[in-house]
Amino acid sequence: MSRSDRMGPTGYRRLIAQALRAHSLLGLVLGALIYQVCLTGTVSMLAPEWKRWEQPGAPRVEAADPQAFAAALAAGIEQARDPDATVMVFGPTDELARMRVRVPGTLHGWTNADGVPVAPATTPWTTFLVSLHDSLHLPFPWGRLLIAVSGVALLAAVGTGVMAHGRIFRDAFRLRLGGSKRLEAADLHNRMSVWALPFHAGIALTGAALALMAFAWPLLAQLSPGEGGARAELFAPPAAAVRHGAEPYPDIAAMVRAVERKAAPARVNFLLVQRAGRRDRSIEIGTDAPYDLANGEAWYPVGDGRQFIKAGFTDGSTGKQLQAALYPLHVGKFGGLAMRLLYVLLGFALCWITATGMTIWFERRQAKGLHSPRLERLWIAVLWGQPAALAGSALAAAIWPNSAAATYVAGTLVTVLAAVPPCKVSNLSAALRALTAFMIAAACAAHLDMPGEASGDPLALWMSLTLLVAVPILLAPWLRNALRRSRGQSMIGGRMRS
Repeated sequence: MSRSDRMGPTGYRRLIAQALRAHSLLGLVLGALIYQVCLTGTVSMLAPEWKRWEQPGAPRVEAADPQAFAAALAAGIEQARDPDATVMVFGPTDELARMRVRVPGTLHGWTNADGVPVAPATTPWTTFLVSLHDSLHLPFPWGRLLIAVSGVALLAAVGTGVMAHGRIFRDAFRLRLGGSKRLEAADLHNRMSVWALPFHAGIALTGAALALMAFAWPLLAQLSPGEGGARAELFAPPAAAVRHGAEPYPDIAAMVRAVERKAAPARVNFLLVQRAGRRDRSIEIGTDAPYDLANGEAWYPVGDGRQFIKAGFTDGSTGKQLQAALYPLHVGKFGGLAMRLLYVLLGFALCWITATGMTIWFERRQAKGLHSPRLERLWIAVLWGQPAALAGSALAAAIWPNSAAATYVAGTLVTVLAAVPPCKVSNLSAALRALTAFMIAAACAAHLDMPGEASGDPLALWMSLTLLVAVPILLAPWLRNALRRSRGQSMIGGRMRS
């Protein structure tokens, strides 16, 4: 006996309808997840600039000499007052010409060029934004797992999209403009997808790999044989790097100078000391990698501190070099500001492709008689509600530094709930676009009034002015419709008077 015979025609049809609704909802959830990750990833590519926007009055440090690293480390150890403390010193880079020292839970401050902490480092919105993209601001491992799922889903969408178009290269420049809106949208969606195909595939692949790094280390380990375990070879410092030194404290400035001589023309930009107050302290000195795709190189002093072990991110095992190259490839760090700006443009294009892909999907369902007005409204709530929630969190962080996450969650819930009652999709879209524009304008106004905005980093002012350009763009459809209504009313009034 078949399932339909056991359940009856009515029950079977109801089961099929429920399954279709669940399938559609799953498609919407995956589409929303991909869009959210793409949006936050695109915005967070400018994380160094957002830090300057949030705290324009922090001291600018173009270059830090070895003595500045030693002074910042000494300040961190003094503040920590804990022999097991971990002290990190971040030197200036091409992306962020500032220097800071951090002791988790104790100190996080910007320093001057001499390495002396002079101001607390408070960039709550940028920190939240990066966390939102890396792990959806959820605890490990669930957030990273969802990010990995979104990366795999995006990679699958790219692959199946390519397979679905038999004449993908022949039609690469074919645009049917001025005819059917559905065909026009489909052509723009397909062409933009093809033109930026390497970027889309690379972003999805590296994003999924970074998110799964904690889970996928056995795969990389196959490329990195070594003693002491493959995972330790990939992620942990060499065993010989644990320093069993004696007092007095080692000469950090001399170590930094030695590394700069060995690594020239690379510059030291990071110093990490674990168990800073103990004799078995572990010291790591990081440099950039100007002629390599790796994110940087790490050096570990051994013995009396005159010899160093190199981590091998630039010339070590295949797995280690691959691990070190994933992040620069994912964020465009290998090509300077111009490459990161190109990544931002391509990232917004990917957001647009995701949005139009969902719109085409809804239109095809509607053509088959499967109209889903509630799902369409929920998608619009995601499409324009996420930018509004992000802008609202930036506004809240400028006023109450610890409120970014709560404001973002509240904004997301409010915009989703606004899509539940029946309403026109166009009206909901216009309202959420207006809300996004208002939140962006309010966030910029809050930052323009911050201390140091006018006299500090000039980039902060330019960031605010650039964001304000988005306000009339977001309001353009509403303004255009209002102008049309005004013209129509004036024409009707003129005819009545005549």
